[in-house]
Amino acid sequence: MMDPYLIALTLMAIWYILIKTKGTKRTKKIEYRQSDIHMVVKKFINPVSYDHPSRQSQSEKHAEKNSVKVIFVDDKAYWVSNNVFYCADVDNGNVDTESAKPIDVYNLDKNDIKKLLFILDKLGDGSSNDSGSSGDKRL
Repeated sequence: MMDPYLIALTLMAIWYILIKTKGTKRTKKIEYRQSDIHMVVKKFINPVSYDHPSRQSQSEKHAEKNSVKVIFVDDKAYWVSNNVFYCADVDNGNVDTESAKPIDVYNLDKNDIKKLLFILDKLGDGSSNDSGSSGDKRL
């Protein structure tokens, strides 16, 4: 037969363990990061609704302000600078700046004016960041 003191001591130890562990849960808490929630939610949201517009940096603004678009047509280069339409000869793919002169639109015939309007439209085409092409568009 077992000793009653040993039985009492064992029951007190079990009771003590049950009382101390009753308040604690043995399940692991699941935590979600913001990126986990985003991955689940983005499947249900239209992607256009949460896309942010790209912002233009200060260096991009400076480059745009100090750059000039040039179009090459029939061995001539055309550009607009300070609201003046210029034309210059092209030599081996380089603009001959010494031959640059403003275009006098008053002394042009109808076909030349249509050509210049087409060139002017092409100079205005494209976004502020039109680096998607090589920039060497031959017309």
